[in-house]
Amino acid sequence: MTFQPKLQWGVARFLYALMGDVDVRTRWRAAYALRRLARLGDVGTLDKLVELYGRTSEPSYRKPDAPFYWLAARLWLVMGLDRIAVETASLVGHHGQWLLEVASDNEFPHVLVCSFAKSAVCKLVESGVLALDATQQNALKRANTSPVRRKKGRKPYSIGFKRYAYREGEGRRFHFDGMDTLPYWYTEALRTFADVSGEEFLDTAERWIVDRWGVQGNPWCWDDEPRQHRFSSMDHSNGLRPTLERFHTYLERFGNTGHRCRATRTRSPHTRMF
Repeated sequence: MTFQPKLQWGVARFLYALMGDVDVRTRWRAAYALRRLARLGDVGTLDKLVELYGRTSEPSYRKPDAPFYWLAARLWLVMGLDRIAVETASLVGHHGQWLLEVASDNEFPHVLVCSFAKSAVCKLVESGVLALDATQQNALKRANTSPVRRKKGRKPYSIGFKRYAYREGEGRRFHFDGMDTLPYWYTEALRTFADVSGEEFLDTAERWIVDRWGVQGNPWCWDDEPRQHRFSSMDHSNGLRPTLERFHTYLERFGNTGHRCRATRTRSPHTRMF
């Protein structure tokens, strides 16, 4: 089964918009739909989805005046391709070189995107549909790994952000949630490095969110949330992963993973944690 060429773009954009939905369950369904299309042999729509990877806005198939979660869309697209590399490898073999570029991308360092892209390339090589030369094999080996030697650092539980104790937002351009995000998500990430301070970690995450991704205003403020009607369960207390993700929470989560991937290339991972 394949869609007509004129319809492939529409179906691809629809699925890509859903992969960036606020509801994680919707993202999963969109990625599963991609896997089903691959099983049905619809290479055309799959190829169109890959072409959408660089898109950071989508005015159709969603609320046009609300932020598009393009980081989530990229992640779920690559996650879907990683599964397809196992189930129907021949349909994505021609994207192997592109997946290798994603896995080793220094301009968009996202630890999960790089990890799933690397995993997909490894599976394509193992299945025999992708051949790499010596240079490419070396690039694959180095992708998403730290070139810096591990070293013994501080005791893990002596570092991190203490709940209620951190002064939220003072002098910062982005408000980090000191109640749930910093003591759990960010503390866990911080402990994977031997010598990164908490303020340094937040400085880098803030630069990604504000300077690189161009986020303006105060997305933490509930009155500024454009999708209030959709949020009935958005709790991420005690480090939980919310099913419905507010824009502010989405930025905190992807700012965390973006910093973690960048830091692995310049800072020493902790011997116990990474």
